[in-house]
Amino acid sequence: MGRWVRVEALASLIIVAIALSYVHLLAMIEDEEWISFNDYAIEVVLNKPSVSVDRNALENTLRNLGFREVSEDFEGFVRQAWIARWNLGGGDWVYVQIEFQRLSCEERSKTYLAIRIQDKFVCREKKEGYESFTVELNKTISIKRAYEVLRKYDFQILKYLCRRPSTTKVNVTDCIVRGLRNINGVDVEVQIIVLTTTTNDYSYGDTMIWVVVHNTSVSKELTRLLEEMLSQLVGERIEVSFTLHVYQVPVSCKAVHSEEVLKNVLRQVLITLNKSRAIVIDAKTVEEILDSIHIGYAGWNDRLVYSSKRNGWYRYGEVFTEFNGCLIKTVETLPVEDAEKMLAKLDALPLVSPLSSIEKSTNTRTTISTVHESSSSASVSKHRGYLNAYMALLALGLAVAVAIAVRMIVAGK
Repeated sequence: MGRWVRVEALASLIIVAIALSYVHLLAMIEDEEWISFNDYAIEVVLNKPSVSVDRNALENTLRNLGFREVSEDFEGFVRQAWIARWNLGGGDWVYVQIEFQRLSCEERSKTYLAIRIQDKFVCREKKEGYESFTVELNKTISIKRAYEVLRKYDFQILKYLCRRPSTTKVNVTDCIVRGLRNINGVDVEVQIIVLTTTTNDYSYGDTMIWVVVHNTSVSKELTRLLEEMLSQLVGERIEVSFTLHVYQVPVSCKAVHSEEVLKNVLRQVLITLNKSRAIVIDAKTVEEILDSIHIGYAGWNDRLVYSSKRNGWYRYGEVFTEFNGCLIKTVETLPVEDAEKMLAKLDALPLVSPLSSIEKSTNTRTTISTVHESSSSASVSKHRGYLNAYMALLALGLAVAVAIAVRMIVAGK
């Protein structure tokens, strides 16, 4: 028996560890901020019939300039691309990506040269945090009683259910009730899970309670209220002691450089490739592109393409039917921290300074601005809805599944 008592203790530790991870994960996901690289870039596909590309000359030119070949582009597509840091002077730069892209949805359709100027970004951050309290009781409580107490204290019930997996050897029941209440402007979440394992000669139960206060401080009045409520809920005195969690959260991000700077770089890239005979493009087409493109015109749906039917340059999403094309429903986004790490890796690339070896155009301005108030700003997208719900359900399901599996092993022995 001693051996299985130890196994049972281990099972309880596993349950608690997963449950605590769930609470922490949920809190962090709710405050995770996501961005799209497309919001800080311009991208054009050179599909105009008058533009031609010599692929051998292109690869030689890019290699000589110092571009590096990669297998995944800024949009997350797995395809061959060339990327470099384009020198702006004064130790500053933007990123240039060159690759071939389709306009049709058919995989074997014709591809065209695409040039993307990717800016860096900076994010304004604020300090946020929450207080949490957890407790495990080696006994079961009435889930109905828990529901009634939460309702008595004016909590909105977000979840209330019991599940009993079918098995011939052991009956395992897991019940959950989750409530939310705003108290003096502060959201308070309470979640109770009750696990019960029963056989002919064996019965064991656990109750786990989590409290999350979405604020960096908890008043004495709120602490007393929660102690009173939890004591009524479990039928014994509960002392609440909160743990503070503080972290930095990006609230908005913006491009480092102005749209004009990105356009100037695009002009320089086109001039450089044209001088090396990698592409053939006339000055009129270059000006058409620069007049039509704006920051945010990047990525599959929003890249700039040439429409023969309209005789002009448009975002792909406006004319995709002309190419038997299709749109992407979900644009890839990344947590700000992951996006910053990705750019940090690219910062190991050497700086490309092609203008030192070609004649500077009088139309090519290289004045570099720092962060502008008028720079294109992109609101940070928040996936608080479906992502939070999905991840919460996934984490909770994992915790309960592991708990049930271990309990069944123990009970079966």
